[in-house]
Amino acid sequence: MRRNGGLTRHRLTRHHGAPRRISGVVTKVGSRGDGRTRHEQDPGPGAEPGSVEPAEPSAAVPDDEEAFQRSVREAARRRLEGASLLCLLAFVIGWIVGRIVLRGHALEGEGRFYLAVLGGLAVISWVAFRYVLTRWRIVDPVALGFFAQNAVAMVAALHVGAMGSLESPFFFTIYTLPSLQIGIPMRLRWRLAYAVSGSLTWAGVIFGLHPEYLDYPMLHAPVVCLLGITAASVTLGHMSYNQVRETFMLGRQLARKQLELESYTSALEKEVDQRSEAMASLSRQLAHTSVNRQGLARALHDDLGQLIVAVRMELDLLERTASRVRKGQQLEHMGAVLQTLDGSVRRFIERLRSPAPVGSLREEVETLVEPLRHRYEVATSIDDALSLTESEQELVYRFLQEAITNVVKHADAESVEVVVTYDTEKESVSARVADDGMGFANTAKSGWGLRGMRERAAAASGAIDVTTGDEGTRVRLTFPRRDRASA
Repeated sequence: MRRNGGLTRHRLTRHHGAPRRISGVVTKVGSRGDGRTRHEQDPGPGAEPGSVEPAEPSAAVPDDEEAFQRSVREAARRRLEGASLLCLLAFVIGWIVGRIVLRGHALEGEGRFYLAVLGGLAVISWVAFRYVLTRWRIVDPVALGFFAQNAVAMVAALHVGAMGSLESPFFFTIYTLPSLQIGIPMRLRWRLAYAVSGSLTWAGVIFGLHPEYLDYPMLHAPVVCLLGITAASVTLGHMSYNQVRETFMLGRQLARKQLELESYTSALEKEVDQRSEAMASLSRQLAHTSVNRQGLARALHDDLGQLIVAVRMELDLLERTASRVRKGQQLEHMGAVLQTLDGSVRRFIERLRSPAPVGSLREEVETLVEPLRHRYEVATSIDDALSLTESEQELVYRFLQEAITNVVKHADAESVEVVVTYDTEKESVSARVADDGMGFANTAKSGWGLRGMRERAAAASGAIDVTTGDEGTRVRLTFPRRDRASA
């Protein structure tokens, strides 16, 4: 950022810029190194989109100058239209006052005629500026105003010449002609033409019709005054024009900077939205990955872990009883366990690829406890009125599987009881596994199996209750039915 002429100027490099139109001029975000606005170009090697770079002081480009001239012409048309109305009002008032003051005077007829002509010129000028130039761009408003002013100056000179000598108060109307152009925006050459031609036309008509006025002894005094008024009027008018031009150009520059800022802000918002979406997608992926990892961990523990434990136990039992039990029976049972392990692995892989239909809960439970019947007294009770969804049946099955595995691994029990019931009053499902083993220390720090059971129960708005002691251990799962939980 640098300062020039008291104005702060800066440039934002292109960032997803788009062509925009300002007062009829097409521009694009970005500017050249020399400070001139240019069409958007691809950044060179190493250029970084969205970077902020300092810019050199910029001059008005041709498009800006053309837009300013169009604006000036329209402003000149409006002001000349207003000046025509003011002149018409002045001529009407002069005509009325003249009729009152000069009533019965010899000059009454001359004044009435010329004021009527001046009023007609004012009306014609107003119509031209108000209607003709707004519909047909046949002539520059400043040029038309130039001819209208000279026509009014000529008729006014005839009026003044008919009304009296240079000592007449009407003579002083010449001093108003140079100042008429102060409020009209125009180039310097037109301003000089306005200021000089009106006075020259007025003076030419007066002294052409009345050459005796040239012998007036104090003629130099009005000439000096007229020259001074002309110079001051041209200076003030040109200063006003330059001020209007600077204000317009500054507005154009500010509009371009605003467009650059809007484009830059839009690009940043778009980038923020993209980054936010990417972060949200990444968060969803991480959450999904975390859920998958937990699910895989539970599945590995529930399926492979439990069956591997069973194989280990069968091998241990085979070692201890090999000398006194027929080996064929033990090996046959161990083959069944391994076959179950193989089927479980296959089911696990199939579940990862696509969900597979499951059998009834009673069939699943019977398959689960079948390998235990040669070691334990197993009692099962499944409520016949119970109807579970696939996810609820999966929850109950995994709970029973983990609880029975814990009995085999830790309880040193002789009997196992498996009960699944449905409480119609509470509309809840209860699954219980009880043994007559030695129990265990029920502490907050539980193993992975019990932790997995609690996670599954919590996901179904349920709970795990563990009761253990010298007479054995009872683990119970309770959860509401899906329609009750969602109600």
